[in-house]
Amino acid sequence: MKSIGFSSHAPLPFPASWTLTVANLPVYCNEVNKLKGQYRGIIEVFLGLEIDYIPGRTGPNYPHFNDLGLDYRIGSVHFVGRFADGKHCAVDSRNSFPRGLSEIYNGDIRRLIEDYYALVRRMVRTDCPDILAHLDVFKLNNGNGGEFSENDPWYRQVVAQTLDVVAESGVILEVNLGGINKGLIDTTYPREWIIAMCFERGIPVTISSDAHRPEHLTSGFREAAKTLLDIGYREIMVLDANGWRSCSFTAEGLDW
Repeated sequence: MKSIGFSSHAPLPFPASWTLTVANLPVYCNEVNKLKGQYRGIIEVFLGLEIDYIPGRTGPNYPHFNDLGLDYRIGSVHFVGRFADGKHCAVDSRNSFPRGLSEIYNGDIRRLIEDYYALVRRMVRTDCPDILAHLDVFKLNNGNGGEFSENDPWYRQVVAQTLDVVAESGVILEVNLGGINKGLIDTTYPREWIIAMCFERGIPVTISSDAHRPEHLTSGFREAAKTLLDIGYREIMVLDANGWRSCSFTAEGLDW
């Protein structure tokens, strides 16, 4: 690797065990910035955050993230609807998802998914990040209390509608290997047919391991690159000292 980007989960406006806290956010930023100097000339280090979009509460371009000197921002949607106690339903949670589907959406999986994609569209229209994270992450829970078919016409339609908005925004869509690397699913986020729809719309993409362990850092890159090549992509977006640029690639690596 010539470069590495750190993108820890930004603090949420409520307690969460899987994110940075407000108190340790500057510690994280300082540590990554220290590594930039330590490894200068050896490997480029970039400071990023994955920032959740929750309308009226937080988002990729909220003011409290503007003074951190971030090199890039990943925007994600993890939460749809609220329980009676005001807590949010997490679409990637094995516990929160089925409860939210039942208590908030009365078992209507279509309405939950349509709400999710509506939030993605709203984010890229009003609070656009550099990278759009794990587009169809909720599929992790397909069958966990509610089932749907990705061949259903309504689902294909809402995906197409969302990708039209993504294409207009210019945001980079990540081909995310996190679900595969964690052994949770056997496909990238998003699935191949969605990536093909992205290609048809000229949506720029990048490959992300979404690594939570060192050994996953480049795991699956070669396979993801081959998938993109088979679909028709010949360039992906990469970040260097001058910003984001398009770079040709093969299954073996980037054409630097």
